[in-house]
Amino acid sequence: MSLLGKWSRTQDVITAFPEGCRELAKLTTIVTGANTGIGKETAGALASLGGRVVFACRDVLKGEQAVEEMMLAYPKAIMSATCLRLDLSSLQGVSDFVRDFRECSARESWPPLGCLVLNAGIFALDPAAPLSGDGLDMSFQVNHLSQYLLTRLLLPELSLAGSSRVVVVSSVSHRGPHITQDVTNKEVLLNSLAKPQPDLGGSSMSLFMGAFASAGGDVNLSRSSMGVYGSSKLCNVLFARELQDREFAASGVAACSLHPGTAIATDIGRDSQLATFVMKRVMSFFTKDVNQGASTTVYCALCPRDGLAGLYFDDCAAAPQTASPLATGEEGKKAATVLWELSDELCRSFL
Repeated sequence: MSLLGKWSRTQDVITAFPEGCRELAKLTTIVTGANTGIGKETAGALASLGGRVVFACRDVLKGEQAVEEMMLAYPKAIMSATCLRLDLSSLQGVSDFVRDFRECSARESWPPLGCLVLNAGIFALDPAAPLSGDGLDMSFQVNHLSQYLLTRLLLPELSLAGSSRVVVVSSVSHRGPHITQDVTNKEVLLNSLAKPQPDLGGSSMSLFMGAFASAGGDVNLSRSSMGVYGSSKLCNVLFARELQDREFAASGVAACSLHPGTAIATDIGRDSQLATFVMKRVMSFFTKDVNQGASTTVYCALCPRDGLAGLYFDDCAAAPQTASPLATGEEGKKAATVLWELSDELCRSFL
């Protein structure tokens, strides 16, 4: 295998794992948030291998445009790509997607579901943004809970493949800041993450700029934009760990989480023209491009499945030593279990 690292491109990863490519070419892959940015690059790279890839997007028109763009980007590949609507801001929307996926899969005889990439995410510049229609914090719902529900609903399909995987795109921001350090207390998680109480929060733009500072500190910034985002990304790491522990031995479903890269020029700050300008016109000179940002996701989709082990990955390699202390050791295990139980309770009517 060729040396892979921070600046590797998706094609480098594909070249490094010929066996993984052959396996995925026989399976179906779902990529959430595949209409733009890292998700689009990931879906395109995986679709170029020849398997069925579902671009799961809230905006179907943009998703279909992304499929067309990726077909042009890989002119020699025979792609079997489909766009299905997935609204992660609604638990019912997740249920509707799973229904549509099953109907299409049965009607068109798609291969087994072997890979689920949970890539979609939002960065809410207003920490006091309105709650979702389900009465939940929007960042918590989109970045974690709806993708938890999606995974739970698709476990029967993932189990049928016999050797499937769930790849959760997190962020180095999972290390902090957080809106709470008490991640083993279900009541605290409910009231601070899922159903937060009104709070004055902080300056949206100044807190957004904090994303470019060192993300090593576990500082409590109350309901700041970075605190909300960091906590939702911590949920990603905890969820991948618990999913691995619960499902690998029982159903063969492996899981992992990952950091794609810092301040990549994606549309995650789309709600602010200034934020978008900073990411795409300033920070992009010093960071990975979008294709390089997709490489670690593609790595986790193609590398030997036994190596995933619920671990956290970065720069095309396992990097558990860089995961937040809140997600490791016995405390991390307890936090992962508590988060799973809370998520189960919040999604109970759809399970």
